[in-house]
Amino acid sequence: MAYGVQIRTTQGLEDVSGIEVARFVHSFQTTATSGSQVVSNFSDANGLGHISVVSIDKKAPPQFSWNESTKTLTWSAPAVNGSIPNIPNQSTNFRFIFWRFD
Repeated sequence: MAYGVQIRTTQGLEDVSGIEVARFVHSFQTTATSGSQVVSNFSDANGLGHISVVSIDKKAPPQFSWNESTKTLTWSAPAVNGSIPNIPNQSTNFRFIFWRFD
């Protein structure tokens, strides 16, 4: 049964129900509210990579971006809006997880 969610694979877009392999590539945990980390063994060059962030302290996780050319993940405090106060709910303990779908 398809759920209307698709990801890009080497064969094009596929429903997630048809995906059988997700490979763990790398992870790291940090308490720095902003920073960067080079992850040389991860690539999202063909759209098959995925980066997850898990807040260990159950607070708002950071915003992050991936630079494919330098293999660098950069993160910073979550953006402030009406529903997320800046300091009290900002995570100071989180883990980034790098996945590859094959």
